[in-house]
Amino acid sequence: MSRARQVLVIDDDVAVRLRLGDLLHEAGGYILHEAADGPAGLAAAFTQQPDLILLDIMMPGMNGYEVCAQLRADPRTREIPVIVLSAAEESEALVSAIDAGADDFLRKPFYSPELRAKVRTIMRLDRFRTLAGERDRFRWLVDHSLEPVIVADGRGAVVYANQGARQIFGLTGEEGEDVATAVGRHFRAEPADAWAAWRELRLPTRTVIGRSCVEPRR
Repeated sequence: MSRARQVLVIDDDVAVRLRLGDLLHEAGGYILHEAADGPAGLAAAFTQQPDLILLDIMMPGMNGYEVCAQLRADPRTREIPVIVLSAAEESEALVSAIDAGADDFLRKPFYSPELRAKVRTIMRLDRFRTLAGERDRFRWLVDHSLEPVIVADGRGAVVYANQGARQIFGLTGEEGEDVATAVGRHFRAEPADAWAAWRELRLPTRTVIGRSCVEPRR
């Protein structure tokens, strides 16, 4: 038996929330969560991790575009599908919603069969849960790899280090540690200024660090 899908409705109009609740209840198989403004909607999205968010655009304080942008900026919610609901001029609102990261658009007053069809389609694709599951499986494989793996930003600060890297290089696993300092405790850079050259984005033609070889694109 398939699990009930969770839908979060973020809308300041209680009548709209009730209407959406009735439609989803009639369709069956959905658990509804509600929020009456942007901040409450973000909090609910972070804690509930719904399968779909129905988001009103015209809300006081924090509008739907801002909510959508924050959802997309947070790794906990960036993959959750979002359908925006708005009574605004369709073409302008649609462009702004897509720019903010929305997946689809539905104009108010919405046509009930169209709403149900959009919700069913997104639920059938199940993109959020699929991507989340694949990401978790990939992270598990990297975490348990026998090879040390370090991901660093352009400044040389650690973004991610797997268990092997933490053990070999004495990393704590926290973001922001200096890669050159950690690796330099165990390996010597050849040529001697390789780490400095990397930070200044002036790598020589062929740089060898430990057993790794870095060659610039031609």
